[in-house]
Amino acid sequence: MMRACSESTNIQALVDGLLGPCQDSTGVRSRGFSLIYTQLADEVLAMLETGAHTSQILGAAVDISTELQEQMGGDGDALYPYFLHVWEKVAPPGDDTRKEVRDQFLHMNKGTLDLSAIPLHSLPLMPDHCTSLTLIWDQLDELPPFPKHLTNLDLIAPHLTVLPAFPANLDSIKISSGRVPEFPAWPGRLKKLEVFSLEAAKLPDLPASLESLEVLCMQLTELPALPEHLKVLTVSSHELTELPALPKDLKKLQVWFNLRLTGLPTLPKNLELLDVAGNMLTSWPTEWPASLRLLDVSNNQLTSFPENIYSLPPTCQVDITGNPGLAGDLPGIRERISVADYNGPLILFDMSEDDNNSPARPLHEAVEKWLGSVDEAQAERWRELDAEPAAGKFSLFLDRLWESVNYTPKLKAAVATWLPKIAQDSELRALIYAIADRSTESCEDRVALTYNDMKNLDNAYEVSRGAYDTRLDALVELGRGAFRLDALAKIASRKVESLRQMKEEEEEEEEEEEEEEVEVDEIVVYLAYQVRLHERLGLPTDLVDMRFFNVSGVTKQDLDDAVTEVQSREQAEFFQYFLLDWAPWQAMLTRFSPGWREREHQMLTTLQPAFKQEVKAKLAEVGLSEDDDDALAQLGSAVMKEQELEVRYNVAREVLRARGEEAFLDRILEPIS
Repeated sequence: MMRACSESTNIQALVDGLLGPCQDSTGVRSRGFSLIYTQLADEVLAMLETGAHTSQILGAAVDISTELQEQMGGDGDALYPYFLHVWEKVAPPGDDTRKEVRDQFLHMNKGTLDLSAIPLHSLPLMPDHCTSLTLIWDQLDELPPFPKHLTNLDLIAPHLTVLPAFPANLDSIKISSGRVPEFPAWPGRLKKLEVFSLEAAKLPDLPASLESLEVLCMQLTELPALPEHLKVLTVSSHELTELPALPKDLKKLQVWFNLRLTGLPTLPKNLELLDVAGNMLTSWPTEWPASLRLLDVSNNQLTSFPENIYSLPPTCQVDITGNPGLAGDLPGIRERISVADYNGPLILFDMSEDDNNSPARPLHEAVEKWLGSVDEAQAERWRELDAEPAAGKFSLFLDRLWESVNYTPKLKAAVATWLPKIAQDSELRALIYAIADRSTESCEDRVALTYNDMKNLDNAYEVSRGAYDTRLDALVELGRGAFRLDALAKIASRKVESLRQMKEEEEEEEEEEEEEEVEVDEIVVYLAYQVRLHERLGLPTDLVDMRFFNVSGVTKQDLDDAVTEVQSREQAEFFQYFLLDWAPWQAMLTRFSPGWREREHQMLTTLQPAFKQEVKAKLAEVGLSEDDDDALAQLGSAVMKEQELEVRYNVAREVLRARGEEAFLDRILEPIS
């Protein structure tokens, strides 16, 4: 063999001759060739150690072993490791990854072969027992045949121009290859297909088994007929002018950035998600499925908002932003969704097309709407405030609040009483302006929640400025209201997380990683608790309604549970909250006795020895060691809080005793009426 190499003998003929013992008298290769081939392969590989020029003979061995694998299938498994060694040793210059590929092939786990992290230049024949294959590399320009038992294929190879035939058992294909002009026939059992190509102008006929199709082909001019049981269709192409008839089982239709698509076919009755953002749609479907929960027609060329959209359920979200032709419809849409008994879908539209497209009107004009007739001095004061940098945002906020579902004569009177304080107090005005800054960037319910936040801030500000110094009973009620709002905020936060978790679980069950879902709007959830429990909990808020409660996800049981939890926590925790956590009470103590904090610090310092002893005692009670850092931290925090509460109580009692109000603290401990 060495001499043959050096004398340029016909290597292919030599290898064929060497494999002669593997053939029977009829020329058919024997099933028992493995040991002979194994010995031959070992000897050929051993030649490498001698420095002989063996690339030709090894290359021939690759070709022959490939042929044997294709002919014998599973019976060739015994020779496959040697074939891989041969393939590794004949690597061309610059291809230094073959050993890594060989190791991946030989140590495949449960039929899964993931080569996405290897910079591939070429591939050997792949073993038939491979069932899942992932290839992601931009230097790969050709592929060997796919394994015949392959069921899942994930391929990204930008330089590929030709694909091998697909195995019959494939049920999931994901291919991204910018230069493939046409694809082989799809397998008859295929269920999920994702295709990206910059060159393909046409797709092969789709199998009847297909349930999910995602196509991103820039040159695609038409789609083939869609299978009857297709459930998910996502398509994007700059050249697509129309869609084929949609299957009756379709649940989700996503059609993006088709710059020649102007209309849609009849929608299936069970469609749940229709996302056709970023096309050139000029006409609306004539009928809407009652099952829709997301309709996104943003960034199209639509005009004349259809009346029948209002018949969609409250659980449906409709996005019409980015349609300049609908600008004239926006006032009517806003009026329609602002009626008290509106029970239609959540409609998102451009604030920029309405309030924010042009500069806000002068603040004094927005204020006059709420105040009615004002004297000249007051009118002049508001005209002066027009020049403040944040006045425009507050003007927009007032206009949005006026147009909201919450507008009532009672709200008008409350705002009219509130505005003069804002005009006269620059510090309060700065705080209110800061909250108003982003209040008009979202839906109407954000404006409502912002108003509640402003009123709570105003209440705290009044306490800090002495408005309740002689009204301590009223201060307790204000504190209880703040506690209830704080407790509801924690409950709402848990509810938001719960809703998000539910949606994540739904996506996992449907196995659609890139599915577009209606997002959980935490603003709507927070406001739902405040509005619906306004009376039951006696909350210090003015607003009693909201626009989008039906899409909040908050149920009657949620509200009942919240009332029970808030009342229970108030009974157990309000005293501590009022004394230790509520900032307005601390501000009041500072006005009554500026040195109270120093007095409190001195008292806490004297309790340090007792603190250590108390922590040790509590550790002993529960049978834990002082070396348990977690237990020490937890119990230490609890003991410290107890001591802080005791000291704060004693300091507050001293301060109030000097004013003849010592009994006030006892009233805080009274049961909730």
